[in-house]
Amino acid sequence: MDRAWEIERLETRIENLKQDSRMCSYRIDFHTDKRAGIQKEIRKTKSLIKRLQKRGASRRRKQKDR
Repeated sequence: MDRAWEIERLETRIENLKQDSRMCSYRIDFHTDKRAGIQKEIRKTKSLIKRLQKRGASRRRKQKDR
């Protein structure tokens, strides 16, 4: 094999690995943002459940007091 060709092949491999690395970084950023949004939605939904439970408890107390 020609040395120049082998060097070019290895340099191409390095470039491909760098591109793969960048793609992984973009995916990590995307999934990190996605996870944050999911966590926010979970907190919001739990808060809604608590409010609904409090409303139900206060309505039961009002009916019991009658």
